[in-house]
Amino acid sequence: MVAVNRQQTSLEELLELIYSQDWNERASAARRLVRFGPTIVAQLIKASQSERSEVRYVAAWTLGEIITDASTEALCQLVQTERDWAVREVAVRSLGRHGCDTAEKALVRVSLNDPSKRVRRAALDTVARLLRRPSRR
Repeated sequence: MVAVNRQQTSLEELLELIYSQDWNERASAARRLVRFGPTIVAQLIKASQSERSEVRYVAAWTLGEIITDASTEALCQLVQTERDWAVREVAVRSLGRHGCDTAEKALVRVSLNDPSKRVRRAALDTVARLLRRPSRR
């Protein structure tokens, strides 16, 4: 186990921690990974394809905090293909932080077609919030 409390946790250690069995370690690592910005998107996309849904969940949340074309595309892919409704829901909310046309189109599709009522509702809420924004990307 890697100590998350250390002042200078390396990028490699943080990326390792998103695969931890411990939820708190994964969440703490995700929050700290955001500071690395676009440089870690490729690693997060890889994590979003993990066999473990809890890793995909953390990857989706973190991708939502790092707004790039690649992270938007990865989240759009997740909302369409992810089997776990909780991961789809966090991917939907993450897309809402991106706020671009690509994200909005994906969210509208999800709001109409997702098998989970909870995910459809999250998509509708997110689209409504985006429409109320004064400035759009």
